[in-house]
Amino acid sequence: MIPVPDDPPAPSFDATRSRMYQRRGIDTLPAHLEEAFGITVTKIHQLDVGVFRVDRPKAAPVVVRLFSERRARSGALGDLAVLQQLKSAGFPAERPFGPEPLSIHEGQSVLVTDFVRAAPKASSPPRPVMALGALVGRLHRLALPTGAADRPAGALHH
Repeated sequence: MIPVPDDPPAPSFDATRSRMYQRRGIDTLPAHLEEAFGITVTKIHQLDVGVFRVDRPKAAPVVVRLFSERRARSGALGDLAVLQQLKSAGFPAERPFGPEPLSIHEGQSVLVTDFVRAAPKASSPPRPVMALGALVGRLHRLALPTGAADRPAGALHH
């Protein structure tokens, strides 16, 4: 009988959570944005773990996602493919920033999108659930973009 090696032990929840929160180079992110995208930073405000609103002088803000180094670059490329597909379809979603919105900073993928300002609260549509359902139905009719079809579902949210 051929011995079968044991699978490596699964990382503990605490180890997984710790890796999820780790980002390097936040202090040097403004210089990276200037070099990679020509973005002059006036202020950075953290919106979520690894997600930042970046204010620019005399220009609309952008959103910068600094992914964990543990996340494969293919994941960031898949995110970009989805955003480009949604843009092409005219679907209401974030838009990639510029022609090349993806870069690498200290071994971590960086994805830049246009900042979506909050819209004034509209009066309730007569059938809000139907409007939302129509939007979800429209989303599901879109073709899967290359690079995004084989991505694992689900996530560990912070």
